[in-house]
Amino acid sequence: MFKRKGLFNGGYFAGIITVLILLNVIFSLLHFKLDLTADQRFSLARGTQAFLKKTKNQESRISLKIYLEGDLPAEIQGFRNAIEDKLKDFKSLAGNRIEYEFVNPNEGHASKKEEY
Repeated sequence: MFKRKGLFNGGYFAGIITVLILLNVIFSLLHFKLDLTADQRFSLARGTQAFLKKTKNQESRISLKIYLEGDLPAEIQGFRNAIEDKLKDFKSLAGNRIEYEFVNPNEGHASKKEEY
């Protein structure tokens, strides 16, 4: 009888899977973002990029404490995640010169809570 040669015969299918795995490995090593929004809402302004790149070559450090940690409502959690994504973009341009920490204002001593 005749063997059926379909789209998913052994060699063809294995080749496609191999190519997909290789593409996945290659693109996971590359770091780039593509902002396709009309208003470029997920891109950093040129001035911000220039400032952060300049900061990378200096000895000064930028430290940020963001008081958005803990049990947050969903809309605030989304805001917190957006801030963290933006800070990761900052860190990728400024290197180790920028540090950030998310702090739960409800934890700690009573005297610390009054400061917040």
